[in-house]
Amino acid sequence: MFIRSFVFFVLLGIVGSCAAELTTPAELREWDAVTNHEIHLPYSAVVQNLKRMGDECMNKEFGTDTNLIGGDGSTQYVPTANIGPTKAEFYTQWYSNTPGYGEGLQWILYVADVTPKGEKMTKVVLYVSPTSDWAQSIIPAWGRGEDAGCPILSGFR
Repeated sequence: MFIRSFVFFVLLGIVGSCAAELTTPAELREWDAVTNHEIHLPYSAVVQNLKRMGDECMNKEFGTDTNLIGGDGSTQYVPTANIGPTKAEFYTQWYSNTPGYGEGLQWILYVADVTPKGEKMTKVVLYVSPTSDWAQSIIPAWGRGEDAGCPILSGFR
């Protein structure tokens, strides 16, 4: 319990100092962590894969047992997909509702901008927050339809 609470405080400290202002997709796009991926699948297939895996893996809520910091709360991950005929945007936001510390805290984990590049090729531009290195490999794999699994999300319980 102590170690998990310690990890919770360390993570919040890192996020508070590095990514406190990364609360919208536009803010994360201004961050310097961007990679480009070409996926050898049609746009519609990539969009469908990312939507399915985002909903399956990222739509989570955890109770937060935080006796050391003033009470119980919750941690919620919310995936968003804005899909159009020639451009899609995928991102996940993290929210904390922990009384006493972290109440109202939020940030963007990643943003994936997806566009068709011909009939059988799709471009994914990926922006990743400093707290979400796992997205560098998992998001492109999801787009390709690979079974990359889900990231380990935590409510720090």
